[in-house]
This record gives sequence, structure tokens and C-alpha cells, in this order.
Amino acid sequence: MSDTGRVPVQPGSREEMRRIRMSSNWVNMVIALGVCLAAVLVAFAFVPRPEMELTREVDYVGMAQSAQTSADFTLAVPALPEGWTSNEANLEPMGTPAVETWYVSWVGPEREWMSLRQSQGNDNWVRSMVTDELSESGTREIAGQTFTAYENSRGDQALVGEVDGTTVVLKGTAAWETYDRFATEIVEGA
Repeated sequence: MSDTGRVPVQPGSREEMRRIRMSSNWVNMVIALGVCLAAVLVAFAFVPRPEMELTREVDYVGMAQSAQTSADFTLAVPALPEGWTSNEANLEPMGTPAVETWYVSWVGPEREWMSLRQSQGNDNWVRSMVTDELSESGTREIAGQTFTAYENSRGDQALVGEVDGTTVVLKGTAAWETYDRFATEIVEGA
């Protein structure tokens, strides 16, 4: 025994570890966390960032010309209103039943969105494209063709019609006037 009345502690013993834990405090932990946070912030400061806008833009007209050689129907390629861009386009099987579908997605200047799905699909295909979330809300006469309108309370809409032996589904969150414009372009371009 030592003159202070304490038993000498063996290095690496449980008693030594207990004494170390007792003498450590939360300040040391905060300092360690601060150092780790500073290291992370320094690392983020040196991560390269893209200098361009992250919006993807695709040439849907060029893609339609390429895809037309393998399509069984004439692909609709409407001209875009000012400020609209295409961010996706492809020709692939879609829906239930899965049939060859020309799909194009566009975004507008007011955070609007619209897509085109065109195929030779049947009523079941149309239902799979419009989904159960939308309810039929009437019809619209556009460029001599009758289209069925669908919508819901969240502002989602769809316009479905027959054009040149194909079924066209326009779906998105734009104003009805924009749907009319896209549908007119599709009907007149057929």
C-alpha cells in the first residue's frame, strides 16, 4: 500500500481503465467532435461542383427521327412552346399490357411538366397510363378530334385521344391551354 492509502494500479487493468474514464470529461469529447467536423468541412470545400445547370435536355426530335425506323406507327413530334424543353425521350414497351410506346417528357418555365405516351395500345393500356388516381372530367374538342380529359384534386391531369390510328396520352401538371396546344400540334402533325 502506498502512503495515500491507495492500492497501486496495474497497467491495462480494469481499475486503470475506470480511472481514465472517470478523469475524462465531456469537454474532450466536444473538442474531438469539433475537430472531426472541421475536417469534414475542409473536405467539402475542395469537392468540385458542376458549373452548369443540372437540368438535362434531350433532342427529342432527333431521337424521334432515329426511332421512327423501328416504330410501327408515325411518332408524334409536337413543336414546343417557348421556354419548354425535353428532358427524356425513348421508344420502348410500356404499360399493361406492355406495348411499344413513344414516350417524351417536357418541362416548362413555370415548373410545369407534361409527358406524351403514344402507342397502338388498347383500353387496358390507356388505364395503365392514366392510373387510378385520375378521374374522367369531360371531353375536349381539339383540331377536330375528341379527347377525354382526366384530373384530380392535386392538379394532375391527362388528355387521351385517338390520332392517326394510335392512342395519345398527354399527362402532367400544366394549364389546360398547354394541353390543347400540344394536342393540336400532334393532330395537325399526323
